[in-house]
Amino acid sequence: MNGSTVRARIVLPPRRRHAIPLTSLVDVVFILLFFFMLASSYLDWRAFPMSLAGDSGDAAAPVGHTLTIARDGALLDGEIVNAEQLRERLRGRAAPVVVVPEGGVPLQSLVEWLDRLKLWGVNASLARPAAS
Repeated sequence: MNGSTVRARIVLPPRRRHAIPLTSLVDVVFILLFFFMLASSYLDWRAFPMSLAGDSGDAAAPVGHTLTIARDGALLDGEIVNAEQLRERLRGRAAPVVVVPEGGVPLQSLVEWLDRLKLWGVNASLARPAAS
């Protein structure tokens, strides 16, 4: 060859773009979901140590207050009270409080009142609402 270079041209077929299969991805996501559901601990929920009124069967138990939880507030022994008034009236008393939710009271409202009583150190028992 007399110093010239020969260039060969190789014709390649056009590259096909491969679609990413999503079936495998969905399987992996479900496996991870199941793993985290099974590995999670559901025992960290707060629990209220409650007794139902009348469970002890002790006739000599001290008579306490009745806190009725209504949709729009609370009644202590039949008188409407807000949270601060309730706290003042129960301060320093050892008598237990029987908590009675009225029909139709949201569970969140009941739990908020029970949480307040627990925070204040009040011994609370939960009673069923009177049958209407």
